[in-house]
Parts: sequence; C-alpha cells; structure tokens
Amino acid sequence: MISYLGCGRVSSTESGIRFNVTTFSDHLYNFSPFLIKYPLYGIKLVDFRDFCKVLVLMKNKEHLTSCGLNKVIKIRDDMNRRRDLSDGQYDDPFSFKGIIGNLRTMVDLVSQELIADEAVKADNKKY
Repeated sequence: MISYLGCGRVSSTESGIRFNVTTFSDHLYNFSPFLIKYPLYGIKLVDFRDFCKVLVLMKNKEHLTSCGLNKVIKIRDDMNRRRDLSDGQYDDPFSFKGIIGNLRTMVDLVSQELIADEAVKADNKKY
C-alpha cells in the first residue's frame, strides 16, 4: 500500500494490521484520489464525502475561524457511528449514485488549486 499510494505507514495491532495516512497533503494528493478512483460503497461513501468537505475547509483555511471550526465539528458529529440513519435517507444503495461525481469535482478543484500553488512556489524559487 505504501509504495502504491506513496504515503502512509503500516503498524500491527491486536486485531491485525493498520494502515494510517496522517498528513493533509497525503490525504489530498494520494489517498483521497485513490478512494475516488476506487470508491467505497454504502454509508462509508457518505462518510468519505464528508471527510472531503473537511479537506476543502482545511485547504481554504476556513477551519482556522470559529465559523469554519463549527462547520468541521458539525461534519464530524454526523460521521461514522454518529450518523442518523433513522430517516431512511440512506436505505436505497442507488441514492449514492451522484456522490462520486460530486467528490471528483470537489477533489479535482482542490487538487488544481494546490498544483497551481506548487507551480507558483517553484517559479518563486527560480528567482
């Protein structure tokens, strides 16, 4: 996994092997594009969409403001086991159909911005 994705680390736990990606840039450039290319299914796809929303907030540095931090907390509070499934919103597996396209657009836009940022930094190093 590490050599394929170009990021992360592997550790042993009592229950098996754990793969961790810890840096923002690794999530944005390596891990998230992998999960967009090879999407998760079911409710985990919805959690990943929310995770990408947090990546966008962090890329735009919105998480550094109280309003942005509240957005991150709200997103976090709805993720994983805390998500309310009682309204039936996620009962139909086909309701996830549009999420992949939205994720690709969101991550593509952020990736393009970061690539542009890196190009500007590279140009500045020349001088």
